[in-house]
Amino acid sequence: MTSHGVPFGDEAHAKATHNGNLSKPFGATILDISLPIVSEDGRNALVDVGVACGGLCGAGGVRHYRRDGVGLWRLVGVGGQWIS
Repeated sequence: MTSHGVPFGDEAHAKATHNGNLSKPFGATILDISLPIVSEDGRNALVDVGVACGGLCGAGGVRHYRRDGVGLWRLVGVGGQWIS
């Protein structure tokens, strides 16, 4: 567990998924967020996001962000969607 109280790693995954027993709902929702892939000019970024909540419960995809004129990242597109 981290200093912020958020469980992570193999032990947390095994506990949340009942050690892979998909006949049970997950004991927790698992959120995956990749590190961003940023373009060379620093204006665009791709982030893969997914959520799994057990059995046939989950969704995710790639998010495309673009930095606006004041430096804030804005969502401009979504692709590679999956759902279960």
